[in-house]
Amino acid sequence: MNRIKGIDSIRFLLAFTVLVGHMGLPFPDFSKLNNVYIINFLKLFDLIFNGPAAVIIFFILSGFVIHYPFIVNNNKLNIKKFYIRRLVRIVSPALIVIILANFLNVSFKPPQFGVLWSVICEIIYYILYPFLLIIFKYFKIYKIVIVTYLLALLLIFFNLDMLRAEHNGYPALGLLTFIIGLPCWLLGCWLAENFQNFKILSFKRIYILRLFIIFIMLALRIIKFHVPTVFASNCFTLNLFAILGTYWLGYEIKYFMYNKPNQTFEYFGKFSYSLYLIHTLAPSILNYFKLDIILNLHYFILPISIVISYLFYLIIEKPSHSLAIKLSKY
Repeated sequence: MNRIKGIDSIRFLLAFTVLVGHMGLPFPDFSKLNNVYIINFLKLFDLIFNGPAAVIIFFILSGFVIHYPFIVNNNKLNIKKFYIRRLVRIVSPALIVIILANFLNVSFKPPQFGVLWSVICEIIYYILYPFLLIIFKYFKIYKIVIVTYLLALLLIFFNLDMLRAEHNGYPALGLLTFIIGLPCWLLGCWLAENFQNFKILSFKRIYILRLFIIFIMLALRIIKFHVPTVFASNCFTLNLFAILGTYWLGYEIKYFMYNKPNQTFEYFGKFSYSLYLIHTLAPSILNYFKLDIILNLHYFILPISIVISYLFYLIIEKPSHSLAIKLSKY
């Protein structure tokens, strides 16, 4: 019970969604296609890969994974060990990516900080967690979630101009984005305490639910880009999506308690953090070694990004995990 099956598979699929959202699918040049129906279908299929929505699910999963062990262990927390283990394993790879990005002249500029915006949020949530654990003893998590939702809405309403300036992106408010994402992360904590109450869905029903989630992710991406109002911002729509995403994860977790996940996805999920961190640097890495001259990046960038991410996992992320464990013992 200390390790939940299926979570690594979901992590990989989420990281892959972010990858495709940034790189696109290797479809042929639309201008060379004469069939308008095929063109529209391919464009629509490409929109399924809603990277920001995948990050919101990451937030929920993070809250779940952090809180679940302390539910099992009766909420006993060694703060020093917790901070060392969590921060070393997340910050070390991120610092290497920043150094590598500077070397490759890739900038993670504020307010959005590239892909690092979610990492910054995660660091803040880890720092807050020991204090949240105390609050959980006095207030139900769902009540705290409601309060943080209201705080996030107030922050958004007082900064609508910033949303417009940053094209309605989720991290439009820069370092304050952690307040907007906090209710999503807390939903993961709520799920850790309540996932056992979810029913076990049949194979058919779990796939219907998955298709429904994919449809919603597609719809939210269309809304963001084609509905001309600031209220179509990811800050509004994705926080609502987080509620649906929490229930979907609850059914997935319960499903995998009684069904074996795909072992390839489970293994790939181990380097999902590396895939999330390093994938935007993949084209620059290939350019630095002049490999982009040999390879057609349009068709090969997705598998190449996965290979580079796996190497980064072996060289940087996996040793960071080991270092975090060793440091926490001393």
